[in-house]
Amino acid sequence: CDRCHGEIQGVPGMGAMGAKLKPAWMRDLISGHVSDKPRPWLGARMPAFPGYADELAAGMSHRHGYSHLPDPPESVDKALAEVGRQLVSPFNGFSCVSCHGVGDLKPTQVFESEGINLAYSAERLQPEFYRRWLLNPIRIDSATKMPVYFDEEGNSPLYDVLEGDSGRQLDAIWQYLLLGSQMTPPPVE
Repeated sequence: CDRCHGEIQGVPGMGAMGAKLKPAWMRDLISGHVSDKPRPWLGARMPAFPGYADELAAGMSHRHGYSHLPDPPESVDKALAEVGRQLVSPFNGFSCVSCHGVGDLKPTQVFESEGINLAYSAERLQPEFYRRWLLNPIRIDSATKMPVYFDEEGNSPLYDVLEGDSGRQLDAIWQYLLLGSQMTPPPVE
């Protein structure tokens, strides 16, 4: 695994996979059952290991204190998801769509490196990892091209959205991400 993970540019290291990814998604990826590859622009492809998928996903999850059992589905707060949709837009938002696609909407202006399609994020990511990542992506991956949007105390620069409360803003974006393939892309023009 470590011949690619952490060695090939753009392929994440193995160390934190169990803290980052949900076990069911890891199992599906390892077994070769994920059709929407998170990084389609990479030349390297994850080989399938169906005979080891359950044990590898469970082991990586357990290593970080997570159960290997799937979490119950989260219900979506539609009103908060709509605020999350605004927050990923270029209009009074963080302009996430500059680098990240949303379903069929392609990124609008990738500067250095394309990001993961947001429509697949919630099914892949542990909620705790998502929050840590958005608060300070460079702390997790010093080579990331993802900008830091919040200050050192976790304060948001968008004071007029949810009273500038970064926790509530992150919750709103998460609610939007939970919509998955049902996400309505934000306006970009």
